[in-house]
Parts: sequence; structure tokens; C-alpha cells
Amino acid sequence: MGVALDPRLVGGVNPWLKPIKFDLSIVVYLWTMAWILAELPADYARRIARGMAATMILETLLIAMQAARGVKSHFN
Repeated sequence: MGVALDPRLVGGVNPWLKPIKFDLSIVVYLWTMAWILAELPADYARRIARGMAATMILETLLIAMQAARGVKSHFN
């Protein structure tokens, strides 16, 4: 929604494209990790999954915050 409603450009690119691309890469990463964690004992896999979820949520929030501010994010 930000891509369609926000006319700003950061470095010639809409700032909302970075969070979208990052979220798509997170989906691929989490899909792969779910497949791998299925082979581990449930308690151990659950602790790892919670840590990954917390990390991904934090990263997504930080990148979205930078997009909302209209400034360059990391790796730009």
C-alpha cells in the first residue's frame, strides 16, 4: 500500500520497495528453516523458531521505520 500511496523517492526508488523485498526473502528463509526444524526435537525447534520470529519481526519493523522516515536503509 505504501508503494501506491507514497510518491517519495530515496535514491531514485520508492522507499517501500526495500521492506517488500526483505519480507519476501524472510518468507523463503522461514520456509527453509521450518523444513529443517521439522527434523529436530519439538522443544528445541520451538525455542529456535521463537528466536527467529522475534529477530525477523524486529528487522522488519526497523526497515519499515526507515522507509516511513524516507531515509536509506542498510545495504543501500
